[in-house]
Formats: sequence, C-alpha cells, structure tokens
Amino acid sequence: MKRKLFLNALFLFVSATIVWAQIPQKISYQGVLADANGVALPDGEYTLAFKLYEVALSGTPIWMETQNTAISDGIFNVILGNVNSLNLPFDRPYWLGITIGNGIEISPRSPLTAMAYSLNARTIADGAVTNSKIADRAIDITRLNFTPLMVESDPEIGANSINYVPKWNGTALVSGMIFDNGNIGIGTTRPAQRLDINGNLAVAGSTMINASGQWLGNPTDISGPKGDQGDQGPPGLPGLQGQQQGPKGQKGDKGDKGDKGDPGLMGIQGPPGAKGDKGDRGDNGPPVPSSAVCLGAANVSACALVCGGTNKVLGNAGSPCSVTSDTGPCTLQGSGGACCVCKQN
Repeated sequence: MKRKLFLNALFLFVSATIVWAQIPQKISYQGVLADANGVALPDGEYTLAFKLYEVALSGTPIWMETQNTAISDGIFNVILGNVNSLNLPFDRPYWLGITIGNGIEISPRSPLTAMAYSLNARTIADGAVTNSKIADRAIDITRLNFTPLMVESDPEIGANSINYVPKWNGTALVSGMIFDNGNIGIGTTRPAQRLDINGNLAVAGSTMINASGQWLGNPTDISGPKGDQGDQGPPGLPGLQGQQQGPKGQKGDKGDKGDKGDPGLMGIQGPPGAKGDKGDRGDNGPPVPSSAVCLGAANVSACALVCGGTNKVLGNAGSPCSVTSDTGPCTLQGSGGACCVCKQN
C-alpha cells in the first residue's frame, strides 16, 4: 500500500527532441522522476508504459508502447516509437501519459512540445505550396507526376512525316530532305548504309561524284598525302611444317678411283706371334766346294775335328805341307802341324 501511494505522489519534468528516420518516425524523450520533496526514484531498471492521448484528462490512448528503462538519479531516456511506430499525423495537440510497472498513470499528463510536431513536415497540406514558396530552379520535372488538362497542337511545329528531320520554312517546321531510320538518307527514304545520298555530291560548288557514283573531280584529289607508317602488326600464326626429309634416291654410278693417298704413320709393333710348325726339308743346294785348312801344332787327326759335322776330310798331310782346294791353297812350314782339305758331305 505504501508503494502505491509513493508512486501516486511522483511528478514529471520533461524535455523532448526529435530523432528523424525514414520509417518509422521517432521521438527522443527524457524525464526526471522524483517525489514531492524532490527525492529521486531509486536507481534500477523499471517497466514504463507510454501512451499518447488527444485530450489532457481521461479519453482513450491513440498510441502506446512499453519499455524496460534504466533510471539513474531519477533520470530516464527513451526513444518513443522503438517498439510501436509513431504513425500519427501530428496535426493536433497530444498528451503523454506514463505508468510505472503495474501502478496507475502519473498525473498530470505532459503535453508534447512543438518539437514533436515537426514530424508533421513529412506531409504537406493541400494548397500550402504557392509560387512564392518555391525557389528558383528547385523543380525537377522528372519528379513531377501529373495528368495534363489538355493536349496542345502547336501550329509552329506543323505536321511532319515520320523519320524526316524537320526544317524551318519561316513559319513552321516541315519535313526536310534528311531521312533518318538508323541510317541517314538524303533524297532517299531507303538508305542502305550509314549515309546514302541520292544525287550528285559537290565540294565547294564543284561536282565530285555524280548520282551513279562516278568520280568527276581531279584524279589527284582521290587520294590524299601519304600518312605516317602505322605500327607493326602482331606476328602471324606459324605456317604448317613441311616434310623434313624426302624419300631416299636411287644409287648413283660408281665414281672414278681416286689418287693414292699418302702413306700413313707406322703403327706400333705388335707382340711376336706363336712359333709356326716345322717346315718341310728343302731341296739340296748346289755342291759346296772344298776348302783348305792349315793347322799348326796339330797332327793329321785334328783334320777330322776341323772338318767334323757334315764335312769330310778329303786329304791331310803333316807339316811341312801344302794343299790346294776349290777355295784356295794352304801352306804350312815347319813341323808339328797338319794340312787338311774339307768338303761337305
């Protein structure tokens, strides 16, 4: 019961400012809650219900929302419209009622100040805009949406054929000689190219090209001076690779024998070969002539030793002696020697 009486004794100090947004419109609202002795409501979070009325007493609220709001030193700040959009015209006075928790609405209600009614600027009353209120060059025709009262036919424009570029004849615009359907035609309504002329083409009063397309001007006028050389173009694509090797040809005729070359360097002597087999006995050679041998200090028996082997003793004599043979004579003086004649068997 004491809690209820305490809340009934609270009163409100209010200041308000406008927070603009596209949709919805909102109002920043600040208040101070205190008792009759100026003691602020204890700090904490409270549930506050906000209602707007069209009358100061009783009546039915036209808008309401509830917010959980922190209060410090009795001061609270809220954004009205955060929960429910303020979709009101703001074209008449409104009063704000506040209820804390489950208590009764604080009295008296607080009337909204002029700041809140700036929300009314989002619409303009009919007939409110006059010529004196419109700044120069402030109207953009692309943003106007209206239905004309009548369609005017300007006699100065005249009636032109479709696709013809009009020309002024002194009193009105009439169809000219230029025809434009995407291609430009002069003297023709069927231009086949970007520019199609039906008739002669003259330059400075002189006909250069006739209607048949023939050049009638000075032949030297056809081409102008030689221009600068253009940039080198990119390299072309590589050509196809040809056959690398042709088929084998027929064998040619044998050429003449070349000159004998210089002898080469003597090679390194190789190792001795293996001993060959014994050969057959050869034929007897021609007869060997006899030979004479004189031996000093020997007797005739020594002749057998001197002629030994395949030789034989043809004759011998003790010294002094002298013998002859096919190879020459042999003489031995004194004694104690021998003269021998030997001949191969």
